[in-house]
Amino acid sequence: MRPQSLRHALLLAIAFLVLISGILISQLVTHRYSVSLMEGAVAQVENAAHKLALDAAEAILVNDLVGLQRMLDAQMTVNPAVAYIFIVRDGLVISHTFSGGVPVELIGSNAAADGDGGHLEKIVSQKGQRFLDIAWPIFGGRAGTLRIGFSEEPYRQKVSQLWLQMSLITLSILVLSLVAGQVFVFRLTRPLLKLADAVENIGEDNLAALPPVKGRAETSRLASAFNGMLARLKDYTRRLERSNQALEAKNQELARAQRQLRTSLSIAQEIAALPNLKDVCAYLIRSFKTLIECRNMALIVFNSSSDEAFVTSERGTFPLGAEGADYAHGAFSALTGIRFIEKEKLAAVPLPLDLQGAQKLAVLPFHYQSGFLGAMLIGCPAECACVTKELDVIELILEQTSGALRRAVLHEDEIRELLARIEPTAEFSGLIGKDPKMQVIYKLIEDVAPTDATVLIQGESGTGKELVARAIHQHSPRREKPFVVINCSAYPSTLLESELFGHEKGAFTGASRRRAGRFEQAHGGTV
Repeated sequence: MRPQSLRHALLLAIAFLVLISGILISQLVTHRYSVSLMEGAVAQVENAAHKLALDAAEAILVNDLVGLQRMLDAQMTVNPAVAYIFIVRDGLVISHTFSGGVPVELIGSNAAADGDGGHLEKIVSQKGQRFLDIAWPIFGGRAGTLRIGFSEEPYRQKVSQLWLQMSLITLSILVLSLVAGQVFVFRLTRPLLKLADAVENIGEDNLAALPPVKGRAETSRLASAFNGMLARLKDYTRRLERSNQALEAKNQELARAQRQLRTSLSIAQEIAALPNLKDVCAYLIRSFKTLIECRNMALIVFNSSSDEAFVTSERGTFPLGAEGADYAHGAFSALTGIRFIEKEKLAAVPLPLDLQGAQKLAVLPFHYQSGFLGAMLIGCPAECACVTKELDVIELILEQTSGALRRAVLHEDEIRELLARIEPTAEFSGLIGKDPKMQVIYKLIEDVAPTDATVLIQGESGTGKELVARAIHQHSPRREKPFVVINCSAYPSTLLESELFGHEKGAFTGASRRRAGRFEQAHGGTV
């Protein structure tokens, strides 16, 4: 399981280093101590064997076996490390210290080397006991061989005690190291913990720089890096906020443009269905009031000759008169774009009551095919809340609907012209009538008469269809030619062809002479 914090990792690293170092040092010291003990034991064994061999040589040569046995027993008593002693001569054990006899396997397990020196051999018994067995020649081997076995157990106990002592020392050092490491790690990681607490307090609404942290150079560098990162985050946050604000403004602008386009389309559709100039201007006034804050406004529209103008406000539509139209045309025709004009400068222009309380006027002139058509007047109080973009929309709608306004103006001119023509006379080429619908028929006759188009005249019997046809003929370029009336229903089918196209002499029974048809009679004129 991996440590979950830097403190635990450092403590585990310190414990691991101390433990491994203690084990290695203990192994090295114990090994050296064991080798030194073994070397000392070997030297002790060789000295004891050499001295005992010299003492035993005299007893063997005089054949004093009792003295020899006493000598061996005394050696066992004097040196507790000696486990056994026996002397072999000519293959026979002449003396020994075993209580139950010398083991047979032990006799042949070691032999003296040639010369005066002994031969050392490590022997392990069947019970697992370890011995240093040395075979030393007595009197050059002529008096036999001395075998002395030293037990390794005392030396091994000393090595084990040393190992235990070293382990205790290592454990003590480990405990002290952990305590010291705990203090060191705490002092080392305390600045980091403070830095971590400060970083945890950083949030969307808190991007303040971290307080100074006392610690080592690495900790200060880390704190500086965090402060640099916070500064960059602040910069990125400010950029994002500006981008969001710009995006929101663009979205609002797009939404406003969409609403404006939808309003413009709906206005254009509605205006196309309105019958006269008064209704068109009134609808525009109502629509514009939904777009801007200022509610006082008026729409001035000039006729085709610009010698008369009509003003439409919330109170209705009224004419300006020739003089007022002349003043208004001079004041507004030369303007371009949206202009804010003090009301005192327009004192000569007869303004409606809706604009009397305004301190200044926003004037939006509009044109049709580069010709001045009129102006939109918006009354602004002392603190005007009109937005230029909204006024731009109104100006755009006026330009888009200028064609409809122009058609409405022309329609009004035609109506006035027809009304003017109704007053002096009620007769028109044999037709009599003052009704506006009759005036429309008169105007249609005037429009179609100069052309060569075929005209279909519909109406019930007795409504004057022939009179209308005759009026068209009289106003056409063919008025000097014949006007031939053909009543197709009055002729039978057998005579219709002859009546329309005529016949030659002898073409049929009874055709005594040539007769011209109605089409031929009306050549150059009107049928």
